[in-house]
Amino acid sequence: MRERIIRGILVFALTACAIGLLACSQQGNTASNQGPNYIDDRAMSILARGFEKRSDYIKTNDTTSNNGLKAAVQIEIDNDVELKTAQFEDSKMQELVLSYLNSLDDQTAVLDNYRIGTADYYTAWEKAYNNRSKIIKELVDEYGLTVGDQYKDSFDELIANGTNVANKEASDQAINEMLNAASWEKEDLGYGNYRYTAIIENTTELDLKNVSIVLNLFDADDIKTETFANAQTWRQGEKVKFEAWGNGVDAARIEAIVQYYSIDS
Repeated sequence: MRERIIRGILVFALTACAIGLLACSQQGNTASNQGPNYIDDRAMSILARGFEKRSDYIKTNDTTSNNGLKAAVQIEIDNDVELKTAQFEDSKMQELVLSYLNSLDDQTAVLDNYRIGTADYYTAWEKAYNNRSKIIKELVDEYGLTVGDQYKDSFDELIANGTNVANKEASDQAINEMLNAASWEKEDLGYGNYRYTAIIENTTELDLKNVSIVLNLFDADDIKTETFANAQTWRQGEKVKFEAWGNGVDAARIEAIVQYYSIDS
């Protein structure tokens, strides 16, 4: 009788252990089936909250000094920090988010290196601001980034600037591609003087005016000399003859880059 009781206890114990091991195995399989803990569905709300916290700080604190503005940027950086090492399922989203975080670091670097109010500061800050606003515009368009109603004015201002920056970059690229395809002719005027001309058709979708082109002339030793060619107006489909003086340079190769233009609306 006693042996039967002992055997029963042993059987019960072994059965309970087996059930426990099976439950642990099933739980482990369930966890592994869930896969990585992606942050995609929270990323935009995290970025939005960082923008809002920064905006709240700016409203209630003095940000006219380097330290004040840097503190505002740091608030956004601190809020978004988990996104730097998070796992994303959408690689394009991850790329944009990390680019945005880098743009915040760029703003901090500007404040570390330039004093607010100096010419160098305004140049560097504008570049960082433009990059940040362009990325925000992409996040809005691609992933629906949005903020609370009380933050809409400053957010919409960034989006509008981002649109302008993207349009400007697209226009610059189209014009420079057109210039790269141009063929420049060199005319020897004697006494070491040269003239460079090119007839270029405006193949963009833009009506241009006040166009200024930098013509980089590289001599046989690959030393560069700059000269300029201009056009007052240059409409879509219109061919313009650009002319530049060589400043005594017998160019072995020529590189044309748009320096300035405006769009005739």
